[in-house]
Amino acid sequence: MGKSYKHEEVVFVPATMYKKVYYQHACECPSCKRDGEDVIKKAPVPKQPITHSPASPSVLAQLLHQKIEMSLPFYRQEKEWLTYGLKVPRRTLANWFITGTEKWLMPIWQQLREHLLKEKILHADETYYRLLSSDKQKTYYWLFRTIQQAKQLIVLFQHNLTRSSTVPETFLGDYEGFLHCDAYSAYGTLEKVTLVNCWAHLRRKFIEAKGTLSKSAKAEEGIEFCDALFRIEREIQDLPPEKKYQVRNEKSKPILDSFRQWISSFHVLSGSKLGEAIGYALNHRTGFMIFLLDGRCAISNNLAERSIRPTTIGRKNWHFSVSQRGAIANGIVYSLVETAKANGINPTKYFEFLFEKLPNLDNLSDSVVLEGYLPWSDHVQLICK
Repeated sequence: MGKSYKHEEVVFVPATMYKKVYYQHACECPSCKRDGEDVIKKAPVPKQPITHSPASPSVLAQLLHQKIEMSLPFYRQEKEWLTYGLKVPRRTLANWFITGTEKWLMPIWQQLREHLLKEKILHADETYYRLLSSDKQKTYYWLFRTIQQAKQLIVLFQHNLTRSSTVPETFLGDYEGFLHCDAYSAYGTLEKVTLVNCWAHLRRKFIEAKGTLSKSAKAEEGIEFCDALFRIEREIQDLPPEKKYQVRNEKSKPILDSFRQWISSFHVLSGSKLGEAIGYALNHRTGFMIFLLDGRCAISNNLAERSIRPTTIGRKNWHFSVSQRGAIANGIVYSLVETAKANGINPTKYFEFLFEKLPNLDNLSDSVVLEGYLPWSDHVQLICK
C-alpha cells in the first residue's frame, strides 16, 4: 500500500558513567633467574590527573565544561553528578577544579601568554568580580586577546584583586605595540604601548547625552560623526590591511578632521552629559586617531567586550568565588575555553585530551614540548574537533 512521511522526533539518551579499574602486571624473566639474576619488569600505568582520586580526564573535562561553559555552580553540579551515580560533595568538586587547573592547565596558559606577547596588536578589557576571601568589595577579571585576523587566536583572562595600572604593566611587561582599550587611565602608564581608543565608547557617551537633553541637536551631530566612521568600517571590513589603511586615510581622516573642528567650535557645561562626551573626546583625541596608522587596527574595542562577556554570565550564576585560587582557576579555564573556540576546536574534548596526555609528560616545563598541546597544533586540531 506504500508509505507516507509523517513526522520525526529527537530521542534523548541520558549520559552513562562506568568505572575503569587498572591492574599492573609484573613479569619475571626465567632465563635471567637461572643465571642468578632477578629481572622483574612492570607494565607502565597511565598517570592520574589527580593522584588517588576517582576523577578521570573525562570527568574533569565535563566538570570544567559545566562550570565555565554552562555556568553551573558546584552545588548544582553535585546534584547532576548524583543522577549519574557519582556521589561527590561540592567541596571535592571545587578541589578537583582548582587542582586540575593549577597542575595541568596553568602551563598551557603560560605558553599561550608567551605567544600573545609576540603579537603587535592586542585588545584589552576588564570587568568586576566578587571574592569572599578578599576585604575588597570588587576584584577584577582582566582580558587580553589577539586581533581577529591573527594567525594564532588567543584569548586570555587573569583574575586580580585590583584594577590598578600594575596589572597591565605586570602582564604585558616590555610589550611594544598597539593596544585597543577604553581609555581607562590604568592603560596610560604603559610607556612602550600605543593606545587605540574605542569609538564605540565615545558614541555611547553621545547617546547618553542625547537622552538628557531637551534640545539634542549637538549630541545627534556627535552620533552622526561616529556613525559615518562605522559605515566606512563596514564597507572595508573584508579588505586586506593595506587597502584598509588607504581607504581610511582617504575617507575617514577628513571626517576625523571635521570632528576635531566641531568639538572645538562650541562650549558646554563640563558637568553635563554632553560636556562629559566632549571632554572624553578632547582628552583622548590622539588615541581616537591611532586606528589610521595601521590597517590591522580596529575602530572599536568591541571584540574584547564580546570576549569578556562569558565572565559576566558566570558571575550572574555563581555570584562569587570563595578563594583567590578558585578565581584564578576560573580565569585560566575561561582562557582555554575561549581560545579553543576561537581556533575551531571543542573545549571539552580539548580538556579531556590535556588531562589525559599532560600527566604523562616527563617535563611539563619544556616549552618545545608544550607547543604540541596548544589549540592550533595539527594533532590537537585532529583530535579535538
